[in-house]
Amino acid sequence: ARTGVQVYTDERGNVVLEYRPPEAVFAPASLETLGSIPVTVGHPPEGVNPRNYRSLSVGHVSDAPSGRRSDGPLEWLDTAVVVHDADALRKVESGELAEVSMGYLADVIPEAGIAPDGQPYDAKQTNIRFNHLALLKDGHARAGSGARLRLDGNQESSMFVRHDDNTSAAHTPKSLVKVDGIDVEKGSDTHISLLERAIAASAKRADE
Repeated sequence: ARTGVQVYTDERGNVVLEYRPPEAVFAPASLETLGSIPVTVGHPPEGVNPRNYRSLSVGHVSDAPSGRRSDGPLEWLDTAVVVHDADALRKVESGELAEVSMGYLADVIPEAGIAPDGQPYDAKQTNIRFNHLALLKDGHARAGSGARLRLDGNQESSMFVRHDDNTSAAHTPKSLVKVDGIDVEKGSDTHISLLERAIAASAKRADE
């Protein structure tokens, strides 16, 4: 998970840029909800609850203290993940599942502004409460390609990569473009939505 602006879609299908400030991402009350949450393959639509836990969980997040690192203007939350399901492990080891994404609840405050790195936003997140950590294919993490599995952190600091010569197109990193300062997958629905938003804003300024 990271700080900064991320792209979401509201219940009406509108693109909303939400800012995740450091004081929300690294709040002690939020981090207390991170340990032992289930690991899933993809995001379950309703999150993980006592009724579906057995069918969805392929592992869990460690109770070990999380780490904090900086990458330019962004700050990242790192944690240890335990995967114990055979099929999920096979997909991790093959590189089919390489990125991660947090499933969580948060209070979203409608409040337009400019993040410290210069990106505009429509709302701000606070009171983040984690529900699960999802394993995803390359190019699917909302936080960007930096949200990915790594090899055991104490022995190897490089990103998780495949080392065979038969990497298929499905495992090739997606082409990213920057729209309003945000990296998105080229040609994705988010890319198109952000472009439409920018065009509409430009047209409005021209009309005014």
